[in-house]
Amino acid sequence: MHSAFGEPGFARLPDGRRLHYGTQGSGEPTVVFEAGLGGSRTGWGLVLPMVAKSARAVAYDRAGLGRSDRDPHRRDLDRMAADLGHLLDHLGSERYILAGHSLGGPIVRTYAAACPERVAGLLLVDQAAEDVGYYYKRAPRVMALTVQTVLVGGTPRPAPGGERVLTESETTVSGWRGRRRARHARPDG
Repeated sequence: MHSAFGEPGFARLPDGRRLHYGTQGSGEPTVVFEAGLGGSRTGWGLVLPMVAKSARAVAYDRAGLGRSDRDPHRRDLDRMAADLGHLLDHLGSERYILAGHSLGGPIVRTYAAACPERVAGLLLVDQAAEDVGYYYKRAPRVMALTVQTVLVGGTPRPAPGGERVLTESETTVSGWRGRRRARHARPDG
């Protein structure tokens, strides 16, 4: 093990970004830990060794946090859940237990709703409240996403021209799911 947070690795996403993760232990299903707003894999540092005694435990840094590459595009739940899906593809297990803290709760729930066949279970730790309408109105949501963008060293305004515009299939859970099905489709049917 190269780190107190597990064996380090990087998952390359279709747009070239890399997500950093650490893994400990072995066994199925793999337990993947999703941090809260502004948090990284290190927030799960005391939990991973305990879970790794009986399962493969993985914690990762969302785009722009820890050692993961920044995402120049808008960070919303679909985009973050799609990144999670790419990480899970990279890890190679069939089914996962997803643990989400705070903002990580809505992220893992969004992924689980889009791909229930890949989720063996959910663990929500002090999940961000989804039923409080104020927090999900446009102005507070934009402010929260802007704060997160600034915290991770990004810019809250669109990047200058010349960058490639990603298609919906590259940026959303539904697009990711369609590409995954096409990639894993059997020729006979």
